[in-house]
Amino acid sequence: MGSLGANGVILITTKKGKSGKLNFSYNAYTSTSRKYVKDIEMLKTAGEWANELQTGDYDLSLTDPGLLEYRLDAYANAPDVVSMEDWLFKSGNSTSHDFSVSGGSENIKAFASLGYLNTDGIVKGQGYERYNGRMNIDATLNDKLKAGLSMNGFYGNQDIVPWEMRDLLRSYSISPIYHTQASIDFVQQLDAKRQALFDSGFTGNNIGQSFDSNYRGDLSQNYDAHSIYDLQPGDVVNDWHYGRNQNGIGGTGDAGVASKFDNSQRYKKNALWECKFLFRIRAYGSLKSENHFWSRFT
Repeated sequence: MGSLGANGVILITTKKGKSGKLNFSYNAYTSTSRKYVKDIEMLKTAGEWANELQTGDYDLSLTDPGLLEYRLDAYANAPDVVSMEDWLFKSGNSTSHDFSVSGGSENIKAFASLGYLNTDGIVKGQGYERYNGRMNIDATLNDKLKAGLSMNGFYGNQDIVPWEMRDLLRSYSISPIYHTQASIDFVQQLDAKRQALFDSGFTGNNIGQSFDSNYRGDLSQNYDAHSIYDLQPGDVVNDWHYGRNQNGIGGTGDAGVASKFDNSQRYKKNALWECKFLFRIRAYGSLKSENHFWSRFT
């Protein structure tokens, strides 16, 4: 390709072989990366939020004491909690390998290279892998004819985070990613405490609504269990298991992050292959102009 310069055109060509013995070259590098902010302030776990509410500058005097005790106890004692920040983000790394060989004779010169790149991103489900190759052959067939062959190509596979990051980061860190026996016992006990609070006369915050009343028997939803009383260890945790519409410590009834990763896949594949044959012919001749001067051209 060319780039317009002050004194003409600058030609840029790919690397080619040189005459002489074979030359081998190998290069490799590795690097690591991580997210630039650690311990994002708003991504606290359930226990951290309980401590924040109890020790921070919050006026809780207008909150019903029964509801306050119910919520704080649930935040403080939720078992096997996994930080969403720690689960989503990790250290990334990248490795690259490049191998090339060149050589030839006075009339034939060749160069070939192979490359490999593997990048594991800092976000779960993020990565990129690429293979690339190149070969150039130049041959002088005689003093008037030259020929060449140029080939290059690559194949890339990109893994993309299967869900919008803003939705993943809005998930509450109040539970494990997959249920344990302890977390199953906890949500069932939390539902019983909700019922006891309702029986005591408290009617706010939808306390009378069972955690799973809108899901029980609804087979249109692709859940491991449609009731918190049918949960098994290893089932995907969903937000509604911990309460809905503010009647527990759950939020909007959103599906858990594991279900989003387990049931979704996003990727991009691309490839390129080029092959060019080049010929150069040199011819000699002469012309005689009207003023009887001879000129040569090649």
